[in-house]
Amino acid sequence: MGVGVTIWPFRPRVEEPAEDLRFALAFEEAKRLITGQERGLVELQTRASVLLSAATLITAFLGGAALRDGDQPIGGGGIVAIVLFVVFLMPVGYIYWPRRAMWLFKFSPRQIIGEYIDEANFTIDELRRDLALHFENNYDANQRLIDRMYWAYTIALVLLLAHVLAWLAELGIVGAVIAWISEQIEALRSTR
Repeated sequence: MGVGVTIWPFRPRVEEPAEDLRFALAFEEAKRLITGQERGLVELQTRASVLLSAATLITAFLGGAALRDGDQPIGGGGIVAIVLFVVFLMPVGYIYWPRRAMWLFKFSPRQIIGEYIDEANFTIDELRRDLALHFENNYDANQRLIDRMYWAYTIALVLLLAHVLAWLAELGIVGAVIAWISEQIEALRSTR
């Protein structure tokens, strides 16, 4: 478009100087950074789903095996396992807690057109520069939440392991495994 040609909203548009590819590079990197972060969040939530499924199956199978003998009350290991399962649900719930209003991954086209083009009449370089800086700020804000979610995932993983061990203890399998390992160690020592 040449000088004096009017475009919406009826403002003359002046010819812009050639694009500065440095701003294009900064914008593309910022966009790639925030897109990767969004993908990482989805992957974390998928991993939390796998943990939840595993905990549910473990509770069903090992808990069912422990409770198979209806005459015997559940032992200490079973009670600990049930408590650990309930506690395990808390960090997993934290990962899945709805935060749609808190995530900053995208900009509204209406906002870009309204604020950057119609009101401020930014050049393409100014637009890319400003959006790249906003993406970086959004990345930082998102990352604080994601870091806490990774801690919650780590806690859930440890609780799941403890949950499994508690059910195995209830079933007497832990003692049998420890005894077998001790026998193997003694056998190795006696062959030396």
